[in-house]
Amino acid sequence: MADTAAPPPQMLPVVIPVDTIDDIGRNALPNRDAPPSTTAAPTATTQDPISSQLPAAPGRQQEENQGVSNEPGNKPRPRFQNFMRLRGQRSEQNRQRAPVSVVDQLQFGMLPVAMVKMQLERDEHNDPPIPILGQELSAKITHTVHTGNTGHTLYRIELDYAFGMIRWAIYREVRDFLALHTYLRTQSVRGYLNKTTTRGNTDGEEGLPRFPRALLVGLLSIQHMPKWLSQRPEDEKEDALSDREAREALELYLNRLVRRVAFTAQVNRVCLFLEFSVMSLQMACIQGELGKQGYLKIKSRSSPHSIMKFGTRERIPRWFIVRESCIVVMEQAASLNIHDVFLMDQEFELVQGRHLQPHVVEYSNDEIRFVEKSGDKNKSRVRTGATAHHYFKRHNFYVKNAERKMKLGAKSEREMEQFLMSIKWVAARNQYGQPNRFGSFAPIRCKANAQWLVDGRDYFWALSEAISNARERIYIHDWWLSPELYLRRPGTLEWRLDHLLKRKAEEGVHIYIVLYNEVANQFTPTDSGYSKQHLMALHSNIFVQRSPNHFQMGTFYWAHHEKVCIVDEMVAFMGGFDLCFGRWDTPSHALVDDPYMEHPEGLSLTPGFLGPTLDGKHEAQVWPGQDYANERVAEWHTLNKPEQDVINRERAPRMPWHDTGVQIMGQPARDLCRHFVQRWNMLLRSKNHTRKMSFLMPPPELGPEELKEYGVQGTCEIQICRSAGPWSLHTPKTVEHSVQNAYLKCIQMSDHFVYIENQFFVTSTALDNVQIENSIGLALVERIVRAHRQGTPWRAIIVIPLTPGFPMSYDNPESSSLRIIQSLQYLSISRGPNSIFGRLLRAGVNPDEYIGFFSLRTWGMLRNGRLSTEQLYIHGKTMVVDDRIALIGSANINERSQRGDRDSELLAVIRDEDMIDSTMAGQPYKVGRFAHTLRLRQMREHAGIDTDMLENAALKHEAYKPKRTPAKPSANANTSLPSMPGRRRTHSRSNNLFAPLFSVPEVDPDAFIDPLDPEFYEDVWLNIADYNTYAFRCVFHCVPDDDIKTWVAYTEAMHWSSRLNRSLWQRPASQSNAPLQWAGETLQPEPDVFSAQEHDQMVALLQTCCGNLVHHPLLFMEQEAAASNFMFPMDHITPTMVFD
Repeated sequence: MADTAAPPPQMLPVVIPVDTIDDIGRNALPNRDAPPSTTAAPTATTQDPISSQLPAAPGRQQEENQGVSNEPGNKPRPRFQNFMRLRGQRSEQNRQRAPVSVVDQLQFGMLPVAMVKMQLERDEHNDPPIPILGQELSAKITHTVHTGNTGHTLYRIELDYAFGMIRWAIYREVRDFLALHTYLRTQSVRGYLNKTTTRGNTDGEEGLPRFPRALLVGLLSIQHMPKWLSQRPEDEKEDALSDREAREALELYLNRLVRRVAFTAQVNRVCLFLEFSVMSLQMACIQGELGKQGYLKIKSRSSPHSIMKFGTRERIPRWFIVRESCIVVMEQAASLNIHDVFLMDQEFELVQGRHLQPHVVEYSNDEIRFVEKSGDKNKSRVRTGATAHHYFKRHNFYVKNAERKMKLGAKSEREMEQFLMSIKWVAARNQYGQPNRFGSFAPIRCKANAQWLVDGRDYFWALSEAISNARERIYIHDWWLSPELYLRRPGTLEWRLDHLLKRKAEEGVHIYIVLYNEVANQFTPTDSGYSKQHLMALHSNIFVQRSPNHFQMGTFYWAHHEKVCIVDEMVAFMGGFDLCFGRWDTPSHALVDDPYMEHPEGLSLTPGFLGPTLDGKHEAQVWPGQDYANERVAEWHTLNKPEQDVINRERAPRMPWHDTGVQIMGQPARDLCRHFVQRWNMLLRSKNHTRKMSFLMPPPELGPEELKEYGVQGTCEIQICRSAGPWSLHTPKTVEHSVQNAYLKCIQMSDHFVYIENQFFVTSTALDNVQIENSIGLALVERIVRAHRQGTPWRAIIVIPLTPGFPMSYDNPESSSLRIIQSLQYLSISRGPNSIFGRLLRAGVNPDEYIGFFSLRTWGMLRNGRLSTEQLYIHGKTMVVDDRIALIGSANINERSQRGDRDSELLAVIRDEDMIDSTMAGQPYKVGRFAHTLRLRQMREHAGIDTDMLENAALKHEAYKPKRTPAKPSANANTSLPSMPGRRRTHSRSNNLFAPLFSVPEVDPDAFIDPLDPEFYEDVWLNIADYNTYAFRCVFHCVPDDDIKTWVAYTEAMHWSSRLNRSLWQRPASQSNAPLQWAGETLQPEPDVFSAQEHDQMVALLQTCCGNLVHHPLLFMEQEAAASNFMFPMDHITPTMVFD
């Protein structure tokens, strides 16, 4: 092998593992931050810090990296020429020969035979051989390093597998090669290799390659040489070699050895020497960096990974792999079974033990003294002037993160030092170990791809598409999961969730699911036990865990509330959607689903479906079985019978569901993967499952080239935040509330506008001496006061449900949860000195000029002409700031979601760098495309614009044409009914009690561009809310409503609702112009029901409504609350923290 003057190739961080007894002194490794790791990224380059910074040994000039010998003339010795002649000529020819491709070997049939043979063999530890192809692995020894006063000589070995798929570098001494050769020769004699190893055949094709004995000169004296080395003819004994000759000899030996032991059980020992494992092959396909690998013992007392043997605790060494953000623990090097995964987080710490041998190290004036203890305390032997070796008794060190502390033990100091250096190098570059914005566990990710998904139809369609294209793994974390949920409507078995997951599992996709383990079905009717049993019975590739273990954790009030689904670690879905009944909906938010109204005949029951079918292939109902639900009427129950209706479709409407989610592609999806992996592994360590489940590894980072290669590069800047704490992540001293930090900071830094949709609004108030600590309400007040003092335009629009989604009426004694939550929301918004309105009024600010609260309501007609109304339940958790930043997640605005130590939550903070021209407060203003279009989509839907038609028209570059033109109100005037307080009235009432009181608003889709424009907010948004609120109040006397301030008014409203419920009028089928006919159970209408004419007038008024937007009833039961009569005595006994 000829020398070259070219500089050495740059490689990624190197390791220096040496399997000998002695240790390299600390003075020999001055560069403590040198990266001791290997890599699976062939394109990355890093300067080797070891070869360039190790000091030269005294009395010997360290050779150059090119391997220049220190002999005069640099001339090889005769004995080395004889060595090369005997052993290297044929090997040089073989090495220069072009490698045979794997395809050719498969065609000839030799490789399959060898692989089958390898599967039948076992090494001395009964482990199968590592499936390494010897001809695909090449080793090159490029450097010689002499290490200071110790006299050790290290050889840098660069290894390449599969033509660059994996490249790494290690350091070894001659004694390491000798130990390997001795071991293999011993096993060969014992018959493990099944090859002849006679003296005359050691250089042949069937035996081990001969070890270059000339390298042993100076290493071992002839008296201490093994007999097989010392008993050689005098003319065959070699002298010491030069560095270049030694490298060539060892390189030739190593390459021949690898090819000889391939496909045999002894390849495991060679792979251990080369720091190569089965997991190395697997990790090479998933990118990322590989660090130091080797065996360590887990010595933690709390570790479940030790076994008892003869009354003592024996700890089995495990194969450790240092990754770019974690430490992976394998059962063995030849195994793919992950023993444990230790994540490196922001609290990661590496601690080295200081347990010394029976001698004590003393430091004095830069001189190190070794004082050996003896029986005589007055006598000691002192040796000075020597190199200091920190020779520890057990070579232990600790790794710590926010979850736990693990004690590890190495077999030698050098092995420990190599692991320490590798871990330090990886930890210093770990993205998850650095402080991040909002105190989040995840950093900001640029060039990500994101798409908002409003309402269940679009969300579940996109999710079903991603799941159907899954190839490797699917992660699902849900508060509630219904296996029988149809992801596409009308429902077919192909797109039912359990059928879809089973089909993917049969294709080899591994599916991991974490479900919230409810305390009791009576309190939280999600029946996670049934879901787990149903899913795990589908296929062995589906794994389900439930969390938490309430008695083990002592947690009975808090829940895993996050909702996330990740496909192939590349596409993630998150937001407010659970994969459960009641969530699928369309932008029209239909209230009624009764196919017998349109198809009285022709429906049939087909096995496997939840409801009747029209053609035996599709569900006749859009919401079949328990998917047709109304939580204001009845909670779910008997979920193991999904085909049973929860409520009567003929008499009760469903409660429509408005929700928002987001599809994320790229690195933020991998941040969500890491969160799921952390949760999954945490549960796995604390549970004893009857079915074996594996630990999961966090995915590696995605680089810009990979984002472009996979086609997931976008224009969004995304950061994942979460609420997590001791019970949800097993982090005893760490509580992450980056969700609340993100909300507060975004409100504080807003320029002009905040739009919020949330399921709850409980903040910055107090009830029964219970203080609500989350500060979102205070942040809104401070921002409004600042805008008022500066005279700058600013507004907040907040949309929340009309009433919490709990069954039973307000006057039911068992409705404590309903009354408590409603009281907390009113105390947060408008009642009392700690409310937003109270604080603003004390600051001299009129709240109506800066903030408004709204809700959604819709109506429908059930069978027999029964008019019905229900709130459109807002379940989304979104905030849009200045049309530039969007927050989408699972966190409600209450204590449970915002504090971090209660419910676990997830949030995505999204800022689109694709800026478009817009206006804000009438002035030009740049906005982000993602946040701007999301806000327009939500507000237009609430105002009654057909968003589907609008989007289709935009795709076709056509003008939007609304389907319906609102009817004009009557011109007759009658002022008997007073107008709404503080609202503008443009028309009077006629003799028609249900004639429109206000003019029907005219809605232009382009009017929503500027939310601060008075022509939009007052003439469109407020006008729509005024008109719809009046219409629903006039027809239904809704509860809750601003007109209902006392229990007397509440009783009157309930009586009106009863009358309306009994007023059953309908027209004959297919006769739209025929007069209404009585459709009740009695022959004649009851005396107090509404007449057919009034029924027609009610329908005419409701048909003029513009969408679903109404005012939130801030005056509901105000007088009773002021007199402390709204809440019942039992309500004050119930723990408030459960509901806040």
